[in-house]
Amino acid sequence: MTRWMKNLSRAVLPWPVLARCEAFYVTKFGEVELCMVRHLCRPDQDSIDVGANFGAYLHSMKRHSRRVYAFEPVPWLGPLLVKKFGRKIVVKTVALSRNAGTARLYVPIVQGEVV
Repeated sequence: MTRWMKNLSRAVLPWPVLARCEAFYVTKFGEVELCMVRHLCRPDQDSIDVGANFGAYLHSMKRHSRRVYAFEPVPWLGPLLVKKFGRKIVVKTVALSRNAGTARLYVPIVQGEVV
């Protein structure tokens, strides 16, 4: 039932409304570290989110930073982040490491769903 409602709301609601609902949800029920973001970011400086995933931290970072650079290695999440957050977030679909090179990225799939 929950997945059905989530898919229905994504199909019906416009992106700005979905992003607002998601921002409220992650602020209320997300990781406890999210409340520290406002203390770590500065309105006159840029911030970096390495491994942005679906953008839980980006909701808060964009409010407390001049601009946010989001690095996400999963190829299909990059365009989703661009669509969701717009111009204030600069999305780079690349993995970061201290070593140069290439590697294969494995994304876990459990019961047919990406986790």
